Amino acid sequence: MKQFHLYDILCSTAKKSIEFQKEDGCFPEGHNGPWHDFDTHVRTTAHWALTVFKAYEITDEKIFLDATLKACDYLIKKEQRPSGYTFYCRTNQTGKNMCNGLIGQAWAIEPLIFIGESLNVPEYLNVAQKTALLHEYDYRSHLWRNKEISGKTMHINPALNQQVWFAALLMITGRILNDKTLQDCARDFFTNFPARVSFVEEGLVRHRIENKSTSLQIIKSKMRLIYQYGKATDADKIKLLSQGYLSFLLYGLALAYHYSSGEDFWDDIKMKTIISCSVDYIVGRFPFGCGEKTGYRWCYNPTGIEISYVLQVFQKYLKREPGEHTISAWLNKQFEYYYDFDKKMMCKNTEDPVILSSRIYEAARLNNYSLSIFDHG
Repeated sequence: MKQFHLYDILCSTAKKSIEFQKEDGCFPEGHNGPWHDFDTHVRTTAHWALTVFKAYEITDEKIFLDATLKACDYLIKKEQRPSGYTFYCRTNQTGKNMCNGLIGQAWAIEPLIFIGESLNVPEYLNVAQKTALLHEYDYRSHLWRNKEISGKTMHINPALNQQVWFAALLMITGRILNDKTLQDCARDFFTNFPARVSFVEEGLVRHRIENKSTSLQIIKSKMRLIYQYGKATDADKIKLLSQGYLSFLLYGLALAYHYSSGEDFWDDIKMKTIISCSVDYIVGRFPFGCGEKTGYRWCYNPTGIEISYVLQVFQKYLKREPGEHTISAWLNKQFEYYYDFDKKMMCKNTEDPVILSSRIYEAARLNNYSLSIFDHG
C-alpha cells in the first residue's frame, strides 16, 4: 500500500500532460469514451487547462501558468468557433451534431470562466459569455436548446445531466459578469428542476428527460444504445446509462450549489430529497461498479472523483456526518484501478485513456485528501 496526497498526484499529472501539449496550445483528442465520437481538440484542451491551472495555484510554478494560458488562448481562437457561433467539438462523421449538445459547450467555456476570472483575462470571459448567450432557453419546458456550430437553433436537449451542467456554468458566468439574462435562465431551470426528474428506481435518476418535444431524439438515442448493447432490454439499457451518469449529474448540481447556495430553489424539499436519495443510491452501493473497463461509470465518468466532490460540497446541505474517510475511500478506488503511476495518467482499464486522463481535472475542486492505494497493476 502506498500513501499519497491528492494534490501531489494532480501536480505530477499536470507536469506530465505538458509533454503532450502542442505548440498551438491544444492537447491530444479522444473519442468521447463509449460513444466513440470523432472529437476535436476542444474538450481535452479545456479539461487540461483546468488541471494545469490547479497545479499553478498549488505550486506557483511558471511552467503551469504558461501551459494554462496557451490552452485558453487556443480555445478562444476563431478556428474553434469556425462560423463565429458555438465551439466545434466533434466532427459529423457519426451523424451527430458538431456542438456536442450542451455539454460540449459547457466543457469549452468552463476553463474560460474560472481561469478568466482568476487571472483577470476579459477575453476569456467574453467568449464564455457570448457562447452561453447564443443558446435559446425555452421557458415553457424550462430547458435549453442545442445550438449548432453553424448558428442553427436545434431541438431541446433531452439529457438531464447536460442541462444541469449547462445551467450550473451559466449561473456562475452570470454571477461573475453580473449578467441578468444568464442568471434568470439558470434560476428558472433549477426552480423547475424537480419537475423534470423521473426515476428508474428509488434514488436512480433517469438519464433522459421524458418530454414530448424530445421524443425523436429519445428514439435516436435508444437506437444507438441498441447498436452498442445488442439484445439487452430497454430497461437494462436505461438503467445502465442512468447509473453511469448519476455521479456526473450530481457533480453538476454540487458545482451549482457551491456557487449559488443562497438561492431559494435549494430550500425546496423536493430538490433536497432528489439529491439525498441519489447520493444514498451510490454510497449505499459502494464501490458501485468499480473495476469496470467499459461503459459509462469509473472508466469514462470518473465516479470516484465525482461522488467525492458531491460529498464534500453537500455535507452540510444534506446534514451528513463529516465524510473525509468516506471520500478517501472513493478516491482510493478511482486511483487504484484507473491511474497508472508509471505513466502519471488516469489511463488504465478504459477504452478511451485520453479522455479519462483528461478528466482528472474534476478532482481539482477537491480538498487535498490523503490516499492509501493498492497498486493493482
